[in-house]
Amino acid sequence: MLCCISGERPKKWDLDLPQAEFAYNSMVNRSTGKSPFQIIYTQQPKHTLDLVALPSLPGVTKAGENMAERIQQIHSEVKANLEMANEKYKEDADQHKHKKEFQEGDLVMAYLKKNRITAYEHSASHQCCDKQQLPQNQQQIRHRIKLHMCIEKMIATTKPSNPEETANALQKALNCKGSNCQKQK
Repeated sequence: MLCCISGERPKKWDLDLPQAEFAYNSMVNRSTGKSPFQIIYTQQPKHTLDLVALPSLPGVTKAGENMAERIQQIHSEVKANLEMANEKYKEDADQHKHKKEFQEGDLVMAYLKKNRITAYEHSASHQCCDKQQLPQNQQQIRHRIKLHMCIEKMIATTKPSNPEETANALQKALNCKGSNCQKQK
């Protein structure tokens, strides 16, 4: 918005900040349904035509009496609009999530993230693979699983394991070559 306002004078953008602020505060927000200025001051800001003197009307003093009521009404409308917007955002976000429930004894494929383990553990992790079963009474995505290296780590992601994929991955890991490789029996 500031680029559009300063336009031909990009080096003097700081002189256009008040105009940009006024434009932002006057703009109706999609989530609240009201402008920031209207939420705080219960009315839209005065523009040039609004500042023209109006003839005095007999019911103007009643506006002051109803101001607290208007504020509460606007705040309740904003709250309702925000709740509706948040619910919509939640529904959109939940479409991309898949709830995974595991039962005790389910085989899972565990993926270790580098920031969860030390450099030594990361270099040795491919050498010490073992079938992992879920601990008792844990059905969330994150589980504590005791690794073959006798180190408990928080596993960042788990997924249900296909027995054939697991067998192939374990066979590959168990057939590794090198002096540090420990084969399972």
